[in-house]
Amino acid sequence: MKFLILLLAFSVAYGQLPFTCIHDNHDKRTTEHVIHMVLTDMDHDDDGKITAIEVMGTFIVDFDRNPLDQRIDHDEFVKRWEAHYRDIRHFATYLFLHLDTNNDHYITTADVSNILLDMDYDRDGTVTAMEFKEWLRDLYTNCRIHN
Repeated sequence: MKFLILLLAFSVAYGQLPFTCIHDNHDKRTTEHVIHMVLTDMDHDDDGKITAIEVMGTFIVDFDRNPLDQRIDHDEFVKRWEAHYRDIRHFATYLFLHLDTNNDHYITTADVSNILLDMDYDRDGTVTAMEFKEWLRDLYTNCRIHN
């Protein structure tokens, strides 16, 4: 029994689980650099606010390899996130698991609505660039999974 506990501890410590929430980047980009890149990609009109249309536009246009289905599966997300933002595959999987708020194995409009509610810290119905950055920084630094 002690051996199994020790083995599990080593697996967690060395990232042998299907994801890791420890940020690492192929190009050694910092968390703040990646957050800035994501914000720039999301805020299409550069008005300092993130809307559902902007989030869906970014995901459907840039991530979804089959835009007719209007959903992003794990592989589509992870491959695109890793290629564009250069975060390691295991960390991109961690992000996907968080963004898939209803656990249906896809990111869809339903997930985007939940994500935007989660981002809107002051509950005023608008997600500002600052709220977006704080929300993403929290994911990058606090290793939380949406339940």
